[in-house]
Amino acid sequence: MLTGVGAAVLLAAAGATALRALPEEDGPARTPAPRWSGPPGTVPEPLWSYDGATAQPTFGPVDVDGRVCFAGGGGELLLRDPVSGVQRWRGPVVRDLVGGRRPVALGPDGSLLFLDPADGTVRHRTRERVTGLLVADEDQVYALDAKGGVAAFERADGGVRWRVSVPVPSTALSAAAGHGHLILSSAVGGVVALSATDGSPVWRRPTNGSRAALSANAVLLGGAGDRTLTCLDRERGEPLWTLPADDGAGFGVPTPAGDDVYVADGRQLRSVDVKTGESRWTVLAAEELARDQAPLVAGSGIFAPLRRPELGILVVHRGRAAEQYVFAPAPAGEVRADVSWRGAVVAGNVIWQRGGTVRALPGM
Repeated sequence: MLTGVGAAVLLAAAGATALRALPEEDGPARTPAPRWSGPPGTVPEPLWSYDGATAQPTFGPVDVDGRVCFAGGGGELLLRDPVSGVQRWRGPVVRDLVGGRRPVALGPDGSLLFLDPADGTVRHRTRERVTGLLVADEDQVYALDAKGGVAAFERADGGVRWRVSVPVPSTALSAAAGHGHLILSSAVGGVVALSATDGSPVWRRPTNGSRAALSANAVLLGGAGDRTLTCLDRERGEPLWTLPADDGAGFGVPTPAGDDVYVADGRQLRSVDVKTGESRWTVLAAEELARDQAPLVAGSGIFAPLRRPELGILVVHRGRAAEQYVFAPAPAGEVRADVSWRGAVVAGNVIWQRGGTVRALPGM
């Protein structure tokens, strides 16, 4: 069931959600995006709520051409307006999805489905079967093929641009892509950068199982409780700086945004200068933060789930370097304790899913 306020201006005794116009290229059908401006401690009502998503999703909400897509109760794709929650289309049943202007899904039979973002129809389907999606950039989607290799598929027509053997062990393999690189990190085999053009190796570094995130000029390595946050030069793989964790629980997955990196460090949410590794500020949460979900950035807000998902999501105002509020909605139904929050920033709003519950929060 969908409930919400749509694009209405929310007024309360202590705060308001104001609308901000989207760029003209988004088109007249786009709902204006809101921005929350309430005082600290005031929790905004969700823009909309949906309680009919799949209870055990294999992927979280995904930005598809400025709208949000997630799996419905039967595993089918649902595309909704990120502000009003109005459903735009219902698509095929899939196992995984990467978004953008040309979304690509993993079908139940292992084929890649190249979708039309306007109506969710399959415009192309690969004959080749893959075992899993890794990541995507603007032009290509990267997948593990049936022989254990990595293949780059063109988003435009589904053609295979290149194929290479996986250069690191596939144990707990994670990936990041962008700026002409595919970064693969393994729990036991280090991190390697491949050229997005032809799959050739660019550099390799040993790590201890860190997950990678890409900024304009750097690769950030953290997560899985790592005791060290590491920054590498994106082009050469050379270490630029390292930062030790303050908390014994270690670092979560980092999020680079502009000149900053936001990362969980036990109970702390830390802002770090991406160029120097120097700490800008630290906000202490009441409970330990999640290590498997990177913080999300929407306007002036940093959204970081807590390790115990039933306790909700910490929201920090990065300009004030202080807690803004904690969003801890009651579950719509019974949810297993180990089911964590998954989220995405879509058109300036933050869409969260836990089990079959989807909630949309305004950015700040």
